[in-house]
Order: sequence, then structure tokens, then C-alpha cells
Amino acid sequence: HAQRLPSDLRNFFLCFNGFQLIWTCLQGDVVLPLGDLQVNAIDGLIDISPCRSALQGFDDCMAMLQPREL
Repeated sequence: HAQRLPSDLRNFFLCFNGFQLIWTCLQGDVVLPLGDLQVNAIDGLIDISPCRSALQGFDDCMAMLQPREL
């Protein structure tokens, strides 16, 4: 990747290639999902810097964020 990352994010990706945290709670005998936080692997990063341009529309920027098929 040719993108420059903030130092804290770069250090995170030097230690981990993605991260997922799932939390649940037990209510009686039932395990209920409460949350799921996921940071994709570095291969899943998407450059959104063109979205900062006032010339680019919101829909175009959102389309860039959609998962791409491999």
C-alpha cells in the first residue's frame, strides 16, 4: 500500500493484521449477542481521500466504501 497512515494506526497494523471483538451476555440459559467490533486487515483498507473533494458527490464516495469482490 502506498498510503501514509497516522502513526498509531500504522503501529496497530504492525502488531495485528485486523481485529475482531465480539461480546455477549448471558440471560438465564440464553447467550445474547451485544456487539461486534471489527477492524479489517490491512488488505481491506480503502483510500477515501478523493471523497474530500467538493467536486465528488456523496453517492460516489459511499460507492467507494462498498466491499469489492476479489
